[in-house]
Amino acid sequence: MPQFKKDLAFGNQWEKRLLDFVEHDTAVFSPKSCKEWDVETTYEGEAVRYEVKADRMAFQTGNVAVEFQCSNKPSGISVSTADYWAYFVIHPTNSPTLLLIPADELRQMCADGKWHKKIRGGDGWKAEMYLFHLTDLSKYIIECSVG
Repeated sequence: MPQFKKDLAFGNQWEKRLLDFVEHDTAVFSPKSCKEWDVETTYEGEAVRYEVKADRMAFQTGNVAVEFQCSNKPSGISVSTADYWAYFVIHPTNSPTLLLIPADELRQMCADGKWHKKIRGGDGWKAEMYLFHLTDLSKYIIECSVG
């Protein structure tokens, strides 16, 4: 299986796992064509949208990558309409640490330059991302007891 498909399947798995950590009555997963959000839940009549990321390298590097552009076009945080950025830091044992960041706060941190540095990455190095130190985002950690 090509790496992109493996990564997509891995990400889809964590979109489903998000439901283990957030209160919800119902959940809908975005269609493949939707780039603005991944999961929409309702709880007591209120709808909440999440952008979900799962990162196997963050545990080793201590950094969280937030994409803002790909192939010279806005992407990631720049186009998301999600209410929360759900960022799973995957430990070698496959147990997660979940950062649940209000998207407006993350956008403000990006705009204010409260990030460690800008990098390129992803398939073909086409994506541009802000790197944040995990320690700078520690107030957003949700305790995860599910492995």
